[in-house]
Amino acid sequence: MTENNNDFNNNLTNGTQPDEASPSINEVNNVPVENTVPGQSSQQPPQPQDESYYMYNWDGAKQLKPKKKKRAKIFAATVIICLFLTISLIGWSVSMGYIPNPLVDNSSDISAVSEEDTSKDIPEVIKINDENLEYTSDLTELYERVKNSCVTVLTNTSLGSGFVADENGYIITNHHVINNAKTITVTFYDDTKYTAELIGSDSISDIAVLKIEGSGFTPIDIGNSDNLKIGEQVVAIGTPYSIELAGTMNMGIISGIARNIKVTNDAGTVVKTMTLIQTDTSINPGNSGGPLINMAGQIIGINTLKLMNEYEGLGFAIPIKNAVTIINTLIEYGKVEERPDDDFVTASPRLNIIVKTVEDAISSNMLDLSFDPPSGAFVIEVSRRSAIYKAGLETYDIITMFNGVEIDSTDALITELAKYQAGKIVSIKIFRINRNGSGGEYHEFSFRLDSAE
Repeated sequence: MTENNNDFNNNLTNGTQPDEASPSINEVNNVPVENTVPGQSSQQPPQPQDESYYMYNWDGAKQLKPKKKKRAKIFAATVIICLFLTISLIGWSVSMGYIPNPLVDNSSDISAVSEEDTSKDIPEVIKINDENLEYTSDLTELYERVKNSCVTVLTNTSLGSGFVADENGYIITNHHVINNAKTITVTFYDDTKYTAELIGSDSISDIAVLKIEGSGFTPIDIGNSDNLKIGEQVVAIGTPYSIELAGTMNMGIISGIARNIKVTNDAGTVVKTMTLIQTDTSINPGNSGGPLINMAGQIIGINTLKLMNEYEGLGFAIPIKNAVTIINTLIEYGKVEERPDDDFVTASPRLNIIVKTVEDAISSNMLDLSFDPPSGAFVIEVSRRSAIYKAGLETYDIITMFNGVEIDSTDALITELAKYQAGKIVSIKIFRINRNGSGGEYHEFSFRLDSAE
């Protein structure tokens, strides 16, 4: 198994897995089932779409006495005049297009894909230094070069490490170090403390950017991890186990390059594959987010996880060359929506829906129709937090096409989904059954695939 190096958060991911007890149903997320299905009547009135709503009742206050008839007549006349003016104004607004006409369908298919131009060049706040710096064999000298660029990251729930990325106070660490943190403190090895602001974080790449206010910060030199060779000596500096051990340095070598490590959630489902640097340098809980440094004093990796149980000397770090793209994106936008071309992570996609075949839905009396519906994946549940829901998918829709490929069963949908990774934009075509079960209509929309994390 893989384990990140957070004393309190022992897994990079969490999630659920399909319900194996229901072989005819493919479950992707556990959400409440709607009570009303197409073609079936319901005794319950429609409920608001919001997950929370309010009901009001009289509070028992003393009622006012009726007014005299004369005043009532004047009031009634005033109401009639106001009502006439209101109706006239609404009619004019509808004719001018300010208010949509309920008798005319002006709707269009919905897309959850942002229209913002994401192709713009991201400013290179953090840059790689491709110059060949002088290597040293003196470990004491090496430590003196970099110690002022290394920090401890302490939150209300976890302990980790980090490093100074530029003189303006940008601090880099792992996402799992600061995940769900209410307070973040950055402490240098001379015990100088700063309250940190979270600029952005990406759970898929496990990278977070913090910001501290001040001056005189010493950024670490950013090396090029593409130039690494197996057998090259490196050191890891961080805060393993306890704040009392801040500034611990361990030495090792590059044991492997471009190792594809599968990361699983609590259920054992693979949620992503990370291409990482392998090292035998001792990486312990608390080292997460700290730098893996070459003998020239350059960071070439971000320590992130190690294999546990019976294994020893198997630590892994994010290659800094690929991390820089994520870091600059987080500095600019605060999040990573579109995965970069040089991404080191392949995240498994997730639709966050539960589906079954149309035939199963009919045979189980979920559908009572007066026509033959198209084949496809019948949606019985959809998470309201998912991208596919925000794009327009509704419960009891039938998915008939996924990214241009015809879908005639749930297995076909699963097969097509597996061809893509999280963050990719895909399109689906659905058939929506009308309320009386006598027919329906097709809709198409696009969205960005959610991550299985």
